[in-house]
Amino acid sequence: MNEWMVQGGGAQDILDDASVYNGIWSFLDNSSQHAPPTSPAFDNFTVQQAWSACEQRRKSYVSSFVAQTMRPTSRGVSPVRNVRTQDMGRDPPDIDRIDAEQLVETFDAMAAAAFGNISEEVCMFQTLN
Repeated sequence: MNEWMVQGGGAQDILDDASVYNGIWSFLDNSSQHAPPTSPAFDNFTVQQAWSACEQRRKSYVSSFVAQTMRPTSRGVSPVRNVRTQDMGRDPPDIDRIDAEQLVETFDAMAAAAFGNISEEVCMFQTLN
C-alpha cells in the first residue's frame, strides 16, 4: 500500500475520488479497527512481535497517507506525444465550424506542445545541476 501511495500514484487516485479518500481515512483513523485481538494466542511472544510489526507499518502508512494527500510525490513527467496530432497551422480553428472532438484534439495538441517543451527544459536543467 505504501509503495502504491508514494510511487504508484495512489495519492492522486485517492484525491481524485472523495469516497475513496474518506473510506481509507476513516479506516486509518478508527482506533477500534486497530485494537489488539482478544485471543489466548495473543499471549504468545511471537504473535505480539508480529502485531507490533504490523502496527508500526500501519503508523508508517498513516504518515505517508497524510503527507502524500497533502502534497503527492511528483511522478516523472514525460513529454506527451499524440500520434493523431496533426499540423494545426498558425491560425486558430473556426470555433463555429469545429465539432467537439476536433476542439478537444486541438486543445490536446496545444497542451502537448506546451508541456513537451517545458518537460524537456526541466529535464535538461535537472541534468545540468
